[in-house]
Amino acid sequence: MVKHNIVFVHQDAYITGSAISLRNLIDGLDKDIFKIFVVAPIDGPAVNIWKEVGATVQICFFYTFWTSPGPKCIGRSNIKQYRSLLPNRKLRQTIKGLNPSLVHINDKAALQAGISLLNSGIPVIQHSRSAFHNTKCKINKFVSSKIIPLYSDEIIAISEDEIQGFEKSKNLSVIYNTVNFSEVDTAINESERLRNDLQISGDEIVIGMAENMSIHKGLLDIISIIDNFTSEQLQKVKFLLVGKFSEIDNLSSIGVNKSSKEYILEFIEKNNLQDKVILTGFQPKPLPYIAAMDIILVSKSHGVLGRQPIEAQALGTMVLAINGHSKKSTLVQNSKGGYLMNSIEELTEKLLQLITNKDKIKEHGEMGREYAKLNFDMMDYAKKITNIYLKYIN
Repeated sequence: MVKHNIVFVHQDAYITGSAISLRNLIDGLDKDIFKIFVVAPIDGPAVNIWKEVGATVQICFFYTFWTSPGPKCIGRSNIKQYRSLLPNRKLRQTIKGLNPSLVHINDKAALQAGISLLNSGIPVIQHSRSAFHNTKCKINKFVSSKIIPLYSDEIIAISEDEIQGFEKSKNLSVIYNTVNFSEVDTAINESERLRNDLQISGDEIVIGMAENMSIHKGLLDIISIIDNFTSEQLQKVKFLLVGKFSEIDNLSSIGVNKSSKEYILEFIEKNNLQDKVILTGFQPKPLPYIAAMDIILVSKSHGVLGRQPIEAQALGTMVLAINGHSKKSTLVQNSKGGYLMNSIEELTEKLLQLITNKDKIKEHGEMGREYAKLNFDMMDYAKKITNIYLKYIN
């Protein structure tokens, strides 16, 4: 059988949600039908996770165009990223040299690949893994949303929130991200040992977040939530924060001359929460930590839900999230596996109700796991993507 070469273009090589999603897609694709290549602009730790599932990785520098939230309109970083709107001859040659039957761009930031392939005759699939909800420079939202449909044969959004900007595109699909259920089952088996290692008792309810935290990804919200707990309520819980807190960012936009890490550490010390808040730092394999949680909190200013609700539901962990900007996302069934709230105040109120009923939390976790089995299976996802590929290849 003649194999079809599929070239994925990814915007960086860091271990992020989009890199993990790409790993799962590559893992699920039939290697008897497809030979997989990944082109990235830099080397990094994600290269190994793509190679582990059968991809050949090639590094070819190109410029990226960030819109979630991306830079402000006025500033050097925004001016620099406009270089990505020019064709990149070396990138075009690199991709064409791999003799692709189809090119799949893994998120909007890598649009220079699509621009560079205009009039190449190669079908291009564009994934939309982010929304324009909080784009700092609205001109960039306009530019990105107008250019991407010009080179894309099909756009795939990871939920109803990520359709934003492409609502009128003719070939538009919504296909959820996925999990590898063999990895999920392993993580569940490891979770009890991990709770013991973290000195979490069986009676304590573990409330967690799994995110590289910043002002845009839950930093202020988790502090606000913890601040609303009384001393009596704190006795019932532990907070498990899995992810990196930046040591070099600056919170001057909220009048604080500290990094995210300094800010959270100062809050913990000031309120004597050393035995109540666990900071694990970055974890390359976060699933066992999410499995160790009873409730995962998801709060992003980006206006999307991300991978965490998918992973959490697969692991049987209840989801409590701020709803996406469209209010149409079906990643979580409201009141079946978790709740989607409209504000951090509503989320906090619901959380304080839930910690009085551990059986209810467990029930939501079980419902979420059943929903995940039906909707987030890696192999089913790969079949849907394969059908799209073959439609254009054939």
